[in-house]
Amino acid sequence: MMDETRTARRDDAGDSEPPHSSADSPTPGVESASPWASIPEADAMPRGATVPRETSAASATSTPSGSSAASGPGEPDDPSAEPGNESDPTPAKSRTWMGITSFVTAILGFSIVAIVLGHLGWHAARHGRARHGAFAIAGTILGWLGLLLTAAAAWFYVQDPAPEQVDIQARQDIHAVGAEVATQAVETGAVPEVTMTDESYMVGAVDVPQELVTEHSISITGTATAEWCVELTYSGGEVGTYSYDAQAGVAEGSCN
Repeated sequence: MMDETRTARRDDAGDSEPPHSSADSPTPGVESASPWASIPEADAMPRGATVPRETSAASATSTPSGSSAASGPGEPDDPSAEPGNESDPTPAKSRTWMGITSFVTAILGFSIVAIVLGHLGWHAARHGRARHGAFAIAGTILGWLGLLLTAAAAWFYVQDPAPEQVDIQARQDIHAVGAEVATQAVETGAVPEVTMTDESYMVGAVDVPQELVTEHSISITGTATAEWCVELTYSGGEVGTYSYDAQAGVAEGSCN
């Protein structure tokens, strides 16, 4: 009877104690699993790293209203930035004519026009608004050369000729006038009148061109067909006076 009572007490005590789970009891050599084990520690993450956020497919592919998607590799973002595009206010072909026109006008002798267009064409070519910059350079160089040659020719033209050249011109004039006087005196039997205009000599009704460019004067003496003399006086030469006698012809100095 006593044994049965002890057995019943033991059973009651066993029922009052909570059952121990095998998961709660540590197992030697095995670490217990923790719900926080999947989260990496702060020390394990590299410094400066950020946790990626999830982005919806709609937000990743959507673009602002009125804008197009990004261009692919090798494609320009703005088509108007391409050289020669029609939207460019100064396309490359709009200034090309300047260099070509400069070269042509330089060949034709319009030096100032060639210089101006050459400088404008070269400036446009340097900034990508024109092609054929070599034509602009050539036109500018030829324009300056032509201008220098024109200036040199004008300078020589306005200069007084050398005294020797003036004497030659005077001798040619007196010979031409004396020969015409002799011809008309023989043909008409009378000595013609000799006068002078700005650009020629008048022997009777015949116009004789003059070569002298310096100040000069001409006169004739005598009325007989075999006794007359033409005298030419001028400045700028070494002789100063030439004469044409009906008998002796051309001679230095005045008529006798």
